[in-house]
Amino acid sequence: YLPVSLNHLDSDFDINEFMWKGELEFSGEGFRLDEDIFKAMDKMEQMEKICETLPGLDCGSCGAPNCRAFAEDVVKKQANLEDCLIKKHISQKQFSNLYFIDGEEKMLVGMYTDELVKKLMGTDLPEFNFHVFSSDCDVSQVSVACDVMPFMCDKNCVKIVDLDIDSLSTDDVDAYVSITKTIPDTSVLILSMTTRVEDAKPSKKYTKIRSAFEKNGVVADLSRRSELSLEKTVCKWANECGSKISPINAAKLIKICSNDLNILHSEIEKLSAFAGEEEITDEMIENLATKNLQARIYDLFDFVISQNFDKAMQTLDVLFYQREDPIAIL
Repeated sequence: YLPVSLNHLDSDFDINEFMWKGELEFSGEGFRLDEDIFKAMDKMEQMEKICETLPGLDCGSCGAPNCRAFAEDVVKKQANLEDCLIKKHISQKQFSNLYFIDGEEKMLVGMYTDELVKKLMGTDLPEFNFHVFSSDCDVSQVSVACDVMPFMCDKNCVKIVDLDIDSLSTDDVDAYVSITKTIPDTSVLILSMTTRVEDAKPSKKYTKIRSAFEKNGVVADLSRRSELSLEKTVCKWANECGSKISPINAAKLIKICSNDLNILHSEIEKLSAFAGEEEITDEMIENLATKNLQARIYDLFDFVISQNFDKAMQTLDVLFYQREDPIAIL
């Protein structure tokens, strides 16, 4: 700063030169929970309740700068509460005896399952304390595995991948419910649904087993990420691959490809390999990204309207090559 003796204005200065003449603009989107004041107040109460359930570590592992910001993201449906609850168990090693991991976002289902197993068992999976069962497993064998005492390890881990719940008999369903009530404290049972297609109305068998897990353990329903969350994830993946992508181009990639994390991750790896250390551009996305049906149909209509019939026929050939239903195209 200038000394006080020199920190003054000339006597002939024009005061208008120091006045802001433009219209002030302010966007409160980042701080507004809802346009409706009453809904905003309800969401504020939800935020406070969510904050009480969070660990309060402000660790940032969920992607938010602190726990309160994460609670705000959850209320705005820009994040999932399960993102923190499972990570809390993993980071603090305070495991439940039961985990039911399901949801639309299958990449997250597999990722959280693997993280749980790794934290429980370590990188070198022990032969005696880790039991894996497939979709058609026998419930009696699962029960026996859950009763195994850990050998030179803190926990005994039992993982069931994609259990075919709807094909179970009533007795088998009751047996699984019984396991959730009697599982020893030394065992952890993980039911991971990595391929199950979400039903509009789940079956009674599915609901009964899920409710038993929820009552006696943890249920994680990993839904699709919000567009904002997806954009951040895509930008993060690009950085990890040694390249970079702007939020605008990340949004374009999501729009023309998919909101599925598995698909987006594959696309980012492909684009980053092409871009190298450079930024992934709009042109790269347009030429290299695998477009979904809706994006290709938009392109087809644009080519027809602009009378670029060669491009229109090329796009139509690609759709037929991908065996898309002609009715869906129309």
